[in-house]
Amino acid sequence: MKFFKMHGIGNDFILFIPYSKEQSSFTRPLIRKLCHRHSGIGADGVILILPTRHKGNDFRMRIFNADGSEAEMCGNGIRCLGKLVYEHGLTSKKNLIIETLSGNISVKLIIKNNKVAKVSVTLPAPSSVRKISASKIKVTLGNPHCVVFINEDVSKFPVAKYGPLLERHRLFPQRTNVEFVRVKNKGAIDMRVWERGVGETLACGTGACAAVMAGIATSKLRTANVKVNLPGGILEISKLRNGKICLTGPAEMVFEGDITLAPLERPLTKQ
Repeated sequence: MKFFKMHGIGNDFILFIPYSKEQSSFTRPLIRKLCHRHSGIGADGVILILPTRHKGNDFRMRIFNADGSEAEMCGNGIRCLGKLVYEHGLTSKKNLIIETLSGNISVKLIIKNNKVAKVSVTLPAPSSVRKISASKIKVTLGNPHCVVFINEDVSKFPVAKYGPLLERHRLFPQRTNVEFVRVKNKGAIDMRVWERGVGETLACGTGACAAVMAGIATSKLRTANVKVNLPGGILEISKLRNGKICLTGPAEMVFEGDITLAPLERPLTKQ
């Protein structure tokens, strides 16, 4: 079965375009094996590109974390999906509607020299933004997020110590992604992220959106357009007038190949 290894500013994924009968091969143990950095292909997650279930939509995305758990959405992953389906001839459209567990997501492909240079993703307004403490904000944006504002250099912050503690805190029964954020100025932030079911990653698209929305809600940010500096690169986040959020950034192909999938243990629940 053919696979594609891609990344969005360092947040990397293994993408498959399986037939429906092959979807049952993707067990949680298999996903963990595929994502393993030493004994597998290596990635932060696995993305299945599936036929849409609803007329008018273009593709359906299922996204699984490196530990085999399923996530609702992924801002970096959906950009990779958009680039893949366009550059491999699965669509000629530049504006796509992708089905996810968090609803239908609008994706706009920015084309340069017949290649996808950048991808803009429009996300719904957060379903909730709640202040937990003076420095911690809970944001639900498809995926759950806990945004922690710090005053020190994020590159030196002990993310590996506090990330897993907050991910599994009793405040978050479904676990949470955790963003550690330092405000540089009213239009830029530095951020590192601890992702639910993965660990620290080089970037998180929905996490960047959550951090910006939390910053606006607490008046730490006072502009509709914010640059989010992550270890893997920069994402551009804009709050639209209708309350929705636009996430813009690149997506890159790393390599592609073929792999034989052997069913392992219990198959994933079909969605």
